[in-house]
Order: sequence, then structure tokens, then C-alpha cells
Amino acid sequence: MGSPKYVRPQKHNSWFNVIPVHDFPQLKSPTVPFLDSFVTVEASPEEPGYIVRYEGVHSMQVTVQYGFICVWFGDDLNEPSWPFPVLFDRSFGRDFCIGKPRVFKDTNLLDLIENNGDELHFKTVHRWHSVSISDHTYTDRVFRLKMSGVISYARSSESAVKRTLSRIVPVSDYHQDLAFHGPGFGAGQISTNGGLQAQLVLAFTPIGDNDLRLYLAASVDESILPSWLRALFRLNPFVSLHDLLSRAIVRAGADDTDGDYRIWRYKRSLKDPKLLPGEVDIVRIREWMSQYYLNDFEQPPQPVKSAEQKRWILLGRDEEITAGQVHTFTVAGEEVVAYRASNGEICIFEAHCPHQGAHLGRGGKLEDDCLSCPFHHFYFNTHGEFVGTKPAGNPKPLMKLNPVEHRVADDRIEVFV
Repeated sequence: MGSPKYVRPQKHNSWFNVIPVHDFPQLKSPTVPFLDSFVTVEASPEEPGYIVRYEGVHSMQVTVQYGFICVWFGDDLNEPSWPFPVLFDRSFGRDFCIGKPRVFKDTNLLDLIENNGDELHFKTVHRWHSVSISDHTYTDRVFRLKMSGVISYARSSESAVKRTLSRIVPVSDYHQDLAFHGPGFGAGQISTNGGLQAQLVLAFTPIGDNDLRLYLAASVDESILPSWLRALFRLNPFVSLHDLLSRAIVRAGADDTDGDYRIWRYKRSLKDPKLLPGEVDIVRIREWMSQYYLNDFEQPPQPVKSAEQKRWILLGRDEEITAGQVHTFTVAGEEVVAYRASNGEICIFEAHCPHQGAHLGRGGKLEDDCLSCPFHHFYFNTHGEFVGTKPAGNPKPLMKLNPVEHRVADDRIEVFV
């Protein structure tokens, strides 16, 4: 039991951010989490003004860019394979407004980057009214795409206040040219039909064994906004129009990634995802990312239990599987989901969707005896067959849930694992 995992490393050849420059004076310790270890940061009288050492010992190449203290990490710490990338072809002449860090537990940066080949999830998770992702291009240093759609501000936010605002604020035609410059930095050039133009920096750094730290930073082009609006804000001594709009973009981006995190933190990255024909760019993104893995990284072997190694193990009592609910259990180190169909039959499957590995027990729902995935709202019937995006659909051979052999006797539910 257990679909083979695609293991993603925490270390890559790339430029990464350490901390924003404005956070350095508040550091209580020179030690900052970095990749699966740490770095130390000290002030220096010489350019660029900071000394960073990997694990407190090995000097690193340092540069200050877009308000961040950045370092090169790779097979050779002293010789970057390429200079720090130019993220934008022009400047708006203002400093970027940097938001607070988001730390995503049990999340790999590939989860975030892969999402940009996944058009459907912008509707199901972010609740865009419409979306189109096109023009994916890949080079040995940059992955680019174009994204457009119709959106409502904060429509997928967990905040009830923001969701209320989303029903009041007019919908917007949204366009973004997005580029990933290696694993450490993304750069988005945003425009809307309301005349807003902005630049968005995504600065991500793997930390710990399995976590990801993300900073968002934005800068708005004030010059194209109405002159009366700019004049009005020049009278405001407390906040500039640039900073107000830039921070709003950062907060909107944070809401979007928080929505994704509901999926990421329980997701299992599959070695062989059952992708739709239009999702080929998810495979290409994975291949593009693999070029940044360190030379010594290898996919670890995936142990598979033989029939002789499996045993009947107690899952729970029959009465615990209540109607209308998806129940999650961990058995012999593997997670399974169980539910009771309308005819009383108990259905038990491996917990992760074969499409892209989302956890079916973390947000999955039951409708007409079909189990829906929280990521893309795909439905599976009581036999585990994929029936499409509606529970009344006919079985389709593209994918299938892995059933878990089980038996019920004397009110005991046992699984063979």
C-alpha cells in the first residue's frame, strides 16, 4: 500500500533570500534557518554590507536585491553558476514593500511552482471566475508563463470580512507575466483593467527538513494612476498611495498562498501522478526544477510491502464510521480514508488522490456516495472509479483510487496492510 512518492530535496543550486534588509536590525541572534541547516548573518563595513556564512563557517557570495539579503548556494559556495538575475526590465523608482514571512510546514517549493502549470486549481482553490495560463517557456535559467483571468479580491480568503469585501469590490480582469529565475525567486508583472500596474517578487527559501519560507514584495507604478488620486495622497502624511496599493497586492498574494497551503500541507508528491492531457506543463516544470538539484541528490528507493509482510490490523469500530463524513486513519504508517455509503457499505481507500496527491480526508466531501478531492473537485465512486467533476458522471479510465482490503467482524474493522 502507498503510492510511490516523488521526493524533492531541500537543497538546490540557486540564489536564495536570507532575510529582508529591514529585518536585520531586529535579529536577536545572527543565526537564521536556511535550507536544511542555517546561516549566520553579520554586518560588514564593506559592500554589500553583510557577511553570511553557511552553518556559521563557510563564507557565501552575498548581494542585496529588491530589499533582500541574498546568497548563492550550490555545489560550489564560492563560485555562483550565474549572477543574480535581473527580475524586471524597468524600475518604478520606489522601494518594494515586503510582507511578513509565510512559513508553510510540510511544503516543498516545487508545490508552489508546480501550481503554475495547473489551470484548474485557480478556479477550485482560488475561486477565480475564469482563468487562462499559456505561453510556458523553459530555458536553463528561467521558466516563464502568461496568466490571465477574471478575479474578485480575496474571494478565497479564510477571513469572513475579506470574503464579504470580495462581494462588494468589482471583479477585475487580471493579467500577469510570471517568471521563475531558478528555485529561489519568482517575478510577476501585473496589470488590471482598472489601470493598476505592479511588480511582484516571490522570494522563497526551503527551511528545515520539509518546510518553506515565502516572502512577497510588491511595487506599484504610480505614474499611470489618476492625477487626482495621486494629489489626494500627497496630502496624507501617514501612508503613500504606492505603499497602500503595494501592501494590498502583498496581502492578496498571501491570501492566495494560504489557500494553496490548505492543500500543500497534507499533499503527497506522487512519482507518477495521473495527470490530465492538458496538464503536461506540470511534468515540464518538474523536469525544469530537477536541473537545480545538487549533484549528489538521488531519489531514494521506495519500499514496497510484499503480501507476506502484510497483516490484518485493527482500524476501528464499525460505529466510528458515521454516515456523511470522511474519516482519516493512520495504519502501519500509511494514511487511509473511510466512509459509509448510503447502503451501509464501508469504503476504504488510500488517502491521497492519484491525480496530484491531495489528501482526500483533509477537505474532501461526500456527495451521492461519491468522494470528492478538495484540490480539483474530482469525484470517485464507491469502487474508487473516477467519474469526473460531478458525482453523476460515468467511470473514466484515467485514474482510480487505490482500495484498501478490509473486513468487518464483531463490530471490528480490520485492514490488510
